[in-house]
Amino acid sequence: MALFIASGQYQITVRRRRTSLARRWQTLRACLATELDWPIDAPPGGVSLWLPGPPGLDGGRLAADALRHGVVIERGDVYYARPEQHRNCVRLGFAAIAPSAIVPGIAVLAALARRQLAEATATADRPNLTPIQPEGRHAS
Repeated sequence: MALFIASGQYQITVRRRRTSLARRWQTLRACLATELDWPIDAPPGGVSLWLPGPPGLDGGRLAADALRHGVVIERGDVYYARPEQHRNCVRLGFAAIAPSAIVPGIAVLAALARRQLAEATATADRPNLTPIQPEGRHAS
């Protein structure tokens, strides 16, 4: 390791990796801003992005649906002490993703999220149609 550092290759490798990650982060951030219609507060840097979605989003279901479409994300709720309060969160890792795969992957993810949110809204707006039984009669 000392020879690697002394040769200057360590700094070259770090610089190259930093540039590569920055490019992926910028692509991911721009794509999310274009594809999603909810606010995204992404701190610069890192190797993944934590994305809290709107309250009706189920991150676990989104991760499973995305995987069926070839897009790998992680549900976010499992990283919290109170997972039930963070069901709408997902983690998007980007360090090992080819930059060319980010845009189509986020397009798939956004379409799945929009569909899930539309279903949640439709379900919430649907009236409760449970039949009322006349007095003295009970459903069997």
